[in-house]
Amino acid sequence: MAYIELNMVRAGVVSHPVQWKWCSFHELTGRRQRYRLIDRERLLKQLGGCAQSGFEANYEEVIERKLAAGETERDTRWTEFIAVGSEEFVRRVEERTYRRVQFDVRETSPNAWIIRETGDPYG
Repeated sequence: MAYIELNMVRAGVVSHPVQWKWCSFHELTGRRQRYRLIDRERLLKQLGGCAQSGFEANYEEVIERKLAAGETERDTRWTEFIAVGSEEFVRRVEERTYRRVQFDVRETSPNAWIIRETGDPYG
């Protein structure tokens, strides 16, 4: 999530996600209370059931740490693959995108799988 949060920083539009009002930073750190789009309760449940206040502080700390360390460069795992995650998740994505040409599905590290489209989709 932090990688996505830093998209506009990476693009050179802002120097910090707090400056981009259309990103999820404001919702995930508790700054936006009205007109939220993210179901924070469900998100926290998916992340293991941590407390909202602990998550907000930790998330902001992760963003600050990445910015301070200059960790804003593009990561091809998030831009060149259709999906990244567990084998089960990647296989479900593969099943739902069966009309594509060909796939490269493989484990890149223990419990980290990718699916990438290969071949010419227009050929």
